[in-house]
Amino acid sequence: MCHNLFVLSLSVLAAILPHTAKATDNIASQVVGIETSRLPDLNIPRNYHYTLVVDGCPFVVGGHTDGFRPTATAEYFRDGQWHLQNTVYSHDYGMVLQLSEGGLLVAGGFKDDLGIGQLHSVEKYSQGTFDGFGCLDTKRAMANGAEIDSGRVVISGNWYDNDNIELFDGKNGFSFVKEVAQQRSRPFIFRISADDVFIFSTSTTKLNEKNDTVIVDRLHGSPFVPPLFRQWKPLLMELPFFPGHSFIGDETAGYYAYLFPVADSTGQTAIAMLRGETFSLLPTDVPVPMKDSSWRERVDTATSGWRGDIEWFTPVIADRKRHRAYMAGQCKGIGDMPELLYVLVIDYGSVPETGNLEDTPSAARLTLCYVALPPDAGKSIPVITPTGDLLLAGGTRGSNFSSYSAAFVLHVGVGKDIQADAASHHYGWWLLLLALVLLAILFIVGHASKRDGIVPVVGHASKRDGNVPVVGHASKRDSKRDDTEANESGDEQLMQKICQIMEQQQLFLDSRLKISDIAEMLNSNRTYVSNCINNSRGCSFTQFVNGYRVDYAKQLLQQNPDTKLSEVWTSSGFSTESSFFRAFKSHCGMTPNEWKENFGSGHGIDLQ
Repeated sequence: MCHNLFVLSLSVLAAILPHTAKATDNIASQVVGIETSRLPDLNIPRNYHYTLVVDGCPFVVGGHTDGFRPTATAEYFRDGQWHLQNTVYSHDYGMVLQLSEGGLLVAGGFKDDLGIGQLHSVEKYSQGTFDGFGCLDTKRAMANGAEIDSGRVVISGNWYDNDNIELFDGKNGFSFVKEVAQQRSRPFIFRISADDVFIFSTSTTKLNEKNDTVIVDRLHGSPFVPPLFRQWKPLLMELPFFPGHSFIGDETAGYYAYLFPVADSTGQTAIAMLRGETFSLLPTDVPVPMKDSSWRERVDTATSGWRGDIEWFTPVIADRKRHRAYMAGQCKGIGDMPELLYVLVIDYGSVPETGNLEDTPSAARLTLCYVALPPDAGKSIPVITPTGDLLLAGGTRGSNFSSYSAAFVLHVGVGKDIQADAASHHYGWWLLLLALVLLAILFIVGHASKRDGIVPVVGHASKRDGNVPVVGHASKRDSKRDDTEANESGDEQLMQKICQIMEQQQLFLDSRLKISDIAEMLNSNRTYVSNCINNSRGCSFTQFVNGYRVDYAKQLLQQNPDTKLSEVWTSSGFSTESSFFRAFKSHCGMTPNEWKENFGSGHGIDLQ
């Protein structure tokens, strides 16, 4: 009787598990509806602006309003409303860059209404104020920039005028560097080392004109054509965007990596990856929609109607904290079907964890999220909020003469597993049925065992001591608990050793320190050390080491307040000035200069 029941339970499992295993591969499980929250509208309808987060607050800068008229304004969201603020100049399709020392660099844009002409004008935003301070070497619109060492910024790209590369010295000067091999607008500018960048774009400086061959320029070195670009071309970016938002590497460790969208001659989209100086495709578990026909059934099932191919209009926007990235697109409504906004969620996993270019990243998991657009919602580049969601503010739906003011948040996560939620939504009743059937079987088996004195056997007897495991959950639970406690104990001991050698030998003062160095000293390996730090301290190895470096820098600033910052960051183990500023602000919530003013010598702060 008991044996038959046990065989029956295995039969039930065999019948049900194939269905549950297919849940994550099922067509509908990768297309998921998402919720939105409406914020108060912007004070000024705007389009071709930048949306970002400054000092923890949503912030929009520049663009143009109704009638295709540039607006010399910015707005920030605080205390439940948008607050309007004047800029010194208008920057309709100008360049905006967040600086490592804090604040914004805002430059260029259209000179007149209707997107005509270019500007030299430059200003900075810092501590709530915009200040004009200089002018570009070349007047520009549709440019981009990237910060390199010592606060310098590489700038390139233009619109209906000459393009070249110029350099901001980090203070108030802009100077011509060199001509480019290919004229561009809206370029990707990716930092690849402490003082070098790659610059490329599909778009020329002319309206609706594309480069057939995409050439990569660099600040130092000769231009070249990556083999990847012979088949896959970067997507043309229509709206202003931040190339730095595609960064998935670790600047403090000198590891530079980015994700960006590409498409082939058929229109099929993929996610490209730049690691160091190497271009490749990011492996994904399924193709990027929509040219692949397998997605059609997925969208039909989830959204009750195919609307055609998705128009992807954003770069890849990375959330490094959660190892997740996003790309937004739209489909036009057909008949009574509403227009949909799509968000492709890219769980890229282990890509940023390694600077070893020989390592092959595991396949990134893709999930397609969708939401019906409200009538007054525009198309704009979203930004990741501090809570891990996406903010959309303003925008348009195709006309430069009509701008929107609606702002809303797309709830794409806060760390939750979107695909798992989708699978549980579609297949939760299967799992519930499975649990009920197993519970019933186990109850009957257990009852029969007690009555007849029979001990049902699962698998093989233990070779170590001859004990035979008994059907039930207690032994598994106890084993799992024992394993967890053993792991926690092992992590604690290893963490103590890591901290001991870090503090006694001051290893953090070596800017070339690697996780493999620590592992070798402890006769361990880099995976164990990395996992231990992540489990015990909730951070990466680089963040852990930078914590020591920042504390050491604070001691230097307090004990020797007149010491130059250049001496502080080099003495503290940082490899570049920009990595020092980023790490300091990340750990302290303020720049080194702001910290000196508030907590420097004479303030009696305890640095231990």
